[in-house]
Parts: sequence; structure tokens; C-alpha cells
Amino acid sequence: FMTVTPSRTLYRIATEQYRIRKSRLQLIVNGIDTVRFSPGSGIELRRRLGIDERTVLFLYVGGLRPEKNLSLLVHGFAEAGLPNARLVLAGGGVCRDEIAAVVSERALGGRVIFAGDVADPHPFYRAADAYLMSSSTEQMPLALLEAMSCGLPALCTGVGDIPEMLGTGHSPEVVASNDLAAYARALRTLAHDPDLRNS
Repeated sequence: FMTVTPSRTLYRIATEQYRIRKSRLQLIVNGIDTVRFSPGSGIELRRRLGIDERTVLFLYVGGLRPEKNLSLLVHGFAEAGLPNARLVLAGGGVCRDEIAAVVSERALGGRVIFAGDVADPHPFYRAADAYLMSSSTEQMPLALLEAMSCGLPALCTGVGDIPEMLGTGHSPEVVASNDLAAYARALRTLAHDPDLRNS
């Protein structure tokens, strides 16, 4: 039999922790439909959300679960002090109330939008200016692949395969999963530098 791993992180765990022989392992990394997930206009969704073209729109797509560490993302967004930016959280999960409490605590009402579970995230990627992740653990996240395929710059924590996926281990693209100050600085950099976002 063969064991298939969908990420380099799981491949390393399989060989180093579980001692599975490499001859019994196959790395088949995650993939996405690059025809479906492609750059394009998201103006209609921005209008529906009440977000004009001058506002920087940050996006997270995924479950609202503990390992996604979304309190870092929301606290970082608050610390960045970006009055002309909005954050959309597209997804549902057990941490919604906890995250909503952080939004309230940081007086971010109206600037953070809970989109709920989204059957098709493609319009959200097209509407956004940058994609955000703040996970404490990951493998090779499909949502990040989708965002990248849509041409979005990303700010993520340096967990799992993410540094290799983004080709960097440095801010403003990748920060440590426990570094709130670095996350906020990276958000400010992305918000204030449209050339960086479009490069």
C-alpha cells in the first residue's frame, strides 16, 4: 500500500514522526481549478457589501475554528489603525461568537463583515484587495491557492507549507503566528502600498 500526503508538511511528519518509509509515501500536493479561480472584476459584490473602490478590502475565506487563530487577524486589523479598510470573514464555525466579541471589544462594528458560509467564494476573491490567514497550524490550504490563482497578494502566518507556497518567509507576506505587532505592521504595509499589492 501507499500513503498519499497532500502537503510537504504532512510528508515530513510521515517520515520523521511516523517513520513511514519513503518508498511507501507519495506526495500529491493540493490543486485547484485555475480556470474557475482567476482574476476578474468584483465590483458587483463590493457594491452589495457597500464597499467603494477606494476602500481597501481584506478577505478571509474558511472555517471560523480555533486553529484558524482569527483573534490574531481581528486584533491585528484593529491595531493596524486603517479607517479606510474593511475586513470580510467568509465562512462559519464554532468561533463566530468569540470573534464577534473581539470585533465588539475593539469597536470594529461596520468595518468587519461576517459573510457567513459561502457556497462560491470566487466573487469574494475577485472583490478583495488582499487575502489574510492567521492560522496556528496548516498544511497546504486550498483557500490560499484559490486566492493566489485569483491574483491576490496574501498575508499569512508562517505555518505548514505556507512559506513555500508564497516563496518567502518574510513580512509583509509571512509573519509568526504569535506576533500581533508584526501582523499589524504587515497589514499597514499592504493597505498603504497599492503597488506592492499589485506586484
